[in-house]
Amino acid sequence: MLNGRHCCASAGTEAGDPEEIAPVEGGTEDYSRSNAPKVIKSRDIEEFSYEFDNSSDVYDESEHIENGNYSLSLRRLEGGRAALKVDFYNRFNEKFSVETEVPAAALEELQRIIEAEALAKINGWHKRNSALGCSFELRVLYASRERLSASGEGGCSVVPDQLDSAPFLKLFKRLSEAAGCRFGLDDEAAEEESE
Repeated sequence: MLNGRHCCASAGTEAGDPEEIAPVEGGTEDYSRSNAPKVIKSRDIEEFSYEFDNSSDVYDESEHIENGNYSLSLRRLEGGRAALKVDFYNRFNEKFSVETEVPAAALEELQRIIEAEALAKINGWHKRNSALGCSFELRVLYASRERLSASGEGGCSVVPDQLDSAPFLKLFKRLSEAAGCRFGLDDEAAEEESE
């Protein structure tokens, strides 16, 4: 079982958002959009992307999930399918990628995680500070054209408490492996690259 919260990989705010810079305690600049909807009515995800760094997390080794930078995406296709993509790299420059199609029902599983984690409440969250170690960017586009977006860059204070990478990693690992793709570093290939 995975546990803990995470620090995450690329960040930024949406272009064109009318945001004001508001420094908060600890030198964090708050670019959050307070008027962003905190309820998403649609349950039909069209596109999902989540980039983050889980390098500082403590995971149960039985999950076999690498620590490093992840980019996860899932996009609805025609014909009841979805395009799944995973890119990973770590501080040793070891990498792996997954690109496959999965049943569109994966988007429903993804929505269940979003609802269980109450992520609509962080819609519009965009914070930055000068500390190092944590960054993330979460983007969800719904069939209704509703959007969920949040990002942070800096120290761990820029990551909302309820944003947990573990359920997303577990889902993408399971979907990748069910499609016959390896989710993780090939130990032999990683050893060869480092020589």
